[in-house]
Amino acid sequence: MRKKGKMQKRDYCTLLIIFGVLLVGTTLFIKNTYRCYEQKQIAKGEKVAKIAATSFMPDLSWSENIIKEIERTTISANGQVNDFQGQARQLANNYLAGEYLIPVKGQRQDQAQSGKIAFSTKVNPRLATYAQKQKATVFQGEVKAGGKSYLLAYQPVFRQGKYWGLAGVAVETKAFFYAAQQNLQQVGYNYQILKSKTPTSKQFQLLMQSQEKVTKGVSYSFQPDAKCSRWKIVVSPAGGWTYRQKALQASTFAAILMAAIFLICVLLVRWFAHIRQIKEEATIDSLTGIYNRLGFEKKLRKFIESKPNSPFTVAMIDIDDFKLFNDLYGHQVGDQVLKQVAKSLSQVARKKGIVGRTGGDEFRVAFLDLTAEESEQFINRITQADYYLTYYLKQIRYSLSIGYADSPRQGTGMRQLLNQADEALYDVKLSGKGQAQRYSGQGQKHLRAQLGFTLHDIASNIPVALMIYSQEDGRILFVNQGTLQLLGYDNLWDFYDEVNTQAVHVVAPRDLQRVTDWLKKFKDNQQESDQLKYRVINRGGGEIKVLANFHLVENPHYGPIIYQTLMTI
Repeated sequence: MRKKGKMQKRDYCTLLIIFGVLLVGTTLFIKNTYRCYEQKQIAKGEKVAKIAATSFMPDLSWSENIIKEIERTTISANGQVNDFQGQARQLANNYLAGEYLIPVKGQRQDQAQSGKIAFSTKVNPRLATYAQKQKATVFQGEVKAGGKSYLLAYQPVFRQGKYWGLAGVAVETKAFFYAAQQNLQQVGYNYQILKSKTPTSKQFQLLMQSQEKVTKGVSYSFQPDAKCSRWKIVVSPAGGWTYRQKALQASTFAAILMAAIFLICVLLVRWFAHIRQIKEEATIDSLTGIYNRLGFEKKLRKFIESKPNSPFTVAMIDIDDFKLFNDLYGHQVGDQVLKQVAKSLSQVARKKGIVGRTGGDEFRVAFLDLTAEESEQFINRITQADYYLTYYLKQIRYSLSIGYADSPRQGTGMRQLLNQADEALYDVKLSGKGQAQRYSGQGQKHLRAQLGFTLHDIASNIPVALMIYSQEDGRILFVNQGTLQLLGYDNLWDFYDEVNTQAVHVVAPRDLQRVTDWLKKFKDNQQESDQLKYRVINRGGGEIKVLANFHLVENPHYGPIIYQTLMTI
């Protein structure tokens, strides 16, 4: 019998499955949470970079417009330069660092807002050639001059269909990107602003960056048109990316939640195991581990309801003279017998039937889907088996009696068949025990009252001391309460400890040889009955004169045995 509330293998399997599901679910949740926070922050970074880029896009167009204005006002239709310095000074502002002209023929023109910086000399020849061929505005940077950093913007000038040269402006890098820088600082992002070295180059040149480094930045790049340079802004949060920390917090919460859910599941599984155990205890015999009366009938009733037309056979089984040796040898031995019988019946029935103990030494077996004839092979195995226990180096043998009835020939109701099997069992008891009999309806009801008197009742209440022992070796097989009382023993255990299971050990020493010789003569003469007077010793060592009556019988289990009564004289 399992301990109360103990979980079974299926319970552990259930918990293992639950743990696996929770583990997979938590792992997926953590991964999705990490990915969600990561994508969300990266998307925000890309949006910030895009907004920053849009803040200086107008300045790109403005620079182109200034160049066109310089071209229009200072270069005539025939290519003559008119009042460049004056026109340049009129366009001067805090944003514009200088203007310049680079004609193919003629002198270069430079106008710087502060100092004498010849921006025209800083123009990259390769970019100038690219601007001429592509007829596009080109931005060049960064250019170092006068301790500051500048961006040069220039575009080709054509007059009368011929390439005249370049017109351009210079802007201070900080001023050009001031709006973008302010936007990025306000939203708390570190940044890098880069430009491709040439419109066709895949390499980028760093123009400006924040004081703190960009860590694992995200970028946004754009190209005003196909002929212009590519611009890129790379950003990262000033405090670093926090999606890992947020994902870790969510993961910790998910792990705690998973542990809590699993703990609740463990408690629920244990609770259900406890409830199941309570139900099992109500239907399982605690000593033998098989069904009790309630469990047996519940199981059989369920079979009848599920298969109303299927045959089955019910057998009532009783341990012959169980009460006698249960009291003689003790309940511990009796319990071992009950367990042994339950095990034997379970092995015989196996998957073919239901086995139950209905009380005391009575058992029931229902052979499912089998007629009485089909069940007889199993019933015969039960009755023909050799049942015994070893007790104090001797074998205690016992037998089983069986009465059985089958459905549907002898009835269809469970209660009806149980009663019929019970009647058949009574008939077996009256006719010799250790046998099996099918219900016939011809039971000897007038003789059943005799079964109310068990061998135990007779042995306990007979008014003389009775002792039974083997003629061959003198081994005591049985003593009744009268013998124990005569010799002063409280129980059978003390008696066997003193006499060591030998009948001659109760004989007084001065009569021992005489009794031994007499028993040998009694055996040699093959007498059936006789008497002898001698002395026995009680537990305290005192001698008691008795008249012993001897009767020799043949027992199928033990061979020749002597029934001996003792009466004091």
